[in-house]
Amino acid sequence: MIPQIAELQYKARLAKRKALWGGVAGALGALAVIFFAIAAWVLLTDLFGTVPTALGFGAFFLILALGAKAFASRPPRVVPKQTAQQLGTTGTPTPVGTTASMINALMLGVTLGRALRK
Repeated sequence: MIPQIAELQYKARLAKRKALWGGVAGALGALAVIFFAIAAWVLLTDLFGTVPTALGFGAFFLILALGAKAFASRPPRVVPKQTAQQLGTTGTPTPVGTTASMINALMLGVTLGRALRK
C-alpha cells in the first residue's frame, strides 16, 4: 500500500479513537453532574439516607469520566504492526505538509494520472 494512504488511515483511526473516548468521557461527566445534583438536592431536603450513596455514585462516575478523557488524549504507545509495515518505517509517520511529502504526492498524482490515460 502507498505510504501516504497508510498514514492517512492511521490518522483516521487515531481520530476515531479520540472521538469515541471523548464521547464516553462527556457522557460519564454528564452522568456525574446529574448524580451530584441529585445528591445536593437530597442533602438539602433530607440530611440522612441516600446522600452518601448518591455522592459515591457521582464521585465514581466523575473519576471514570476523567480517566476516559485522559485515555482519549494519550496517543497510542505503539503503531499497529500492519500500519508500520505499510509505512515501511519503524512506525513513526512522516510529517504531512513538508516539501518532500508534497513533491512525493505531486509525483504520485502525475504518475497515476498518466497511468489512467493509457
